[in-house]
Amino acid sequence: MDRARRRGMAGLLDRIVEGRLDSGRDVLTITADVRAKKGAFHQSMVDARERTRINLLQAYTPARLRALTFEEFWAQAAPAWGEKLADRAGVGDACRARGVE
Repeated sequence: MDRARRRGMAGLLDRIVEGRLDSGRDVLTITADVRAKKGAFHQSMVDARERTRINLLQAYTPARLRALTFEEFWAQAAPAWGEKLADRAGVGDACRARGVE
């Protein structure tokens, strides 16, 4: 969310807390925004689960996949996820430059 949108939402929340809402539209705006964010997050998790499933099926035989422990899976997957999170936060290059993996 950009800075202007965050400030607008903060203003709406302040008015709610102080009991000075101009109309129900303010609450509807906040509710619609939260629902949209929840829907987008849910869809991103569904998509990530499917990508992970496909990657696992490509990387392992069914027997090996059944034997794979969570610890093994996490040890292999976490570095790539961490790197993607750092890149999305805009600090990926700095982390790599410092040798953080």
